[in-house]
Amino acid sequence: MKSAYGLKIPGSLPEICSPDRAAIIVYDMQAAIVPQIDAGPSIVKGCQQLLAAARSGGYRIFYTRHIFLPN
Repeated sequence: MKSAYGLKIPGSLPEICSPDRAAIIVYDMQAAIVPQIDAGPSIVKGCQQLLAAARSGGYRIFYTRHIFLPN
């Protein structure tokens, strides 16, 4: 891995996709949204598989939610 100004700069996919440098972000998988998508059950299953793999690999996981503030 290269270095510049005290920062490590990854040069390959394995260097980028390591648990100490990467995380999984799950965005807006709300119970009210997913049923509106035809492939909703398939998407949920894929997310569950991704999360299981990320957890077993030691990756950080962040959950986010898109909301609107009242006017």
